[in-house]
Amino acid sequence: MAVLVVSLQLLSAQAEGRAAFETYLQWKAEPANTKLGFGAALAAYRAKLKADGLSDERVDRTLILIAAYDEGKEYDKILRHRP
Repeated sequence: MAVLVVSLQLLSAQAEGRAAFETYLQWKAEPANTKLGFGAALAAYRAKLKADGLSDERVDRTLILIAAYDEGKEYDKILRHRP
């Protein structure tokens, strides 16, 4: 039973992370945000999330998920094209 609960929590976190990353990518694609580097984009997105009324805890969690998915995307590129 405990394994099932942990598995469901993991799936929920993965879905939450994927959704947060997709929402961030849509925001990043807006003309005003396309030239921002990753650090500047996260800082601006943090400000947007705060302005949207999210708590500091929720903003931090969202940005951690976004950073994790972005890093995973880079590893996918590397591992997909191994020598």
